[in-house]
Amino acid sequence: MDIPNHDDALRFLNNVSFYRFRGYLEPFVTEEADKTLRPFHPGTSFDSVAQRYNFDVSLRTLLLEAFNHIEISLRTQWTNHLSHAEGGGELAHLNSGLFDEDYSDNLAKLREDYDERGRAIHGYDFGDCPTWVISEVMSFGQLYRWYRDTVLPVRKLVAHHYMLHYKTMDTLLRHLTPVRNFCAHHERLWDRNFATKLSRPRK
Repeated sequence: MDIPNHDDALRFLNNVSFYRFRGYLEPFVTEEADKTLRPFHPGTSFDSVAQRYNFDVSLRTLLLEAFNHIEISLRTQWTNHLSHAEGGGELAHLNSGLFDEDYSDNLAKLREDYDERGRAIHGYDFGDCPTWVISEVMSFGQLYRWYRDTVLPVRKLVAHHYMLHYKTMDTLLRHLTPVRNFCAHHERLWDRNFATKLSRPRK
């Protein structure tokens, strides 16, 4: 690897660990049988790899800003439609009839999280906390799990707000959940393969 400025490279690696940085090196090394020593492709420079790292930081920053809007909007739509559903009301999340097979596990985890950090902020006892308040305690992944377990009529109403078929909405959120986590935890997003593929809208 060409290192044009060793001082700059050392300064970079003193702030970004090599363990984190090495994920960005993978496309620049050859596929040799000997995994202990894999030479770089000719012409590879430290600066070009560092530029991809900086690009990934910028990409994650942009996506996190977008996720702020997505998460707040989804939280609002889900709690609104859930609360106005038959059997909903201000404690709709306590009505097992509005959810499917994962309800007990989701409720237990929500109770644990609320007791740990939500009660001190919002002041309600768990059994008295309105759905639109307690949803603020949910992480994006937890919100998705609750949404996924919600009865179909409510999910259809939420999807309709975004002009999406409910199946497209489901795959969209399933795909966005790990993307959001990679962004929030500063993990590499560039050149990453995702197990969940996005279902494109037909309209």
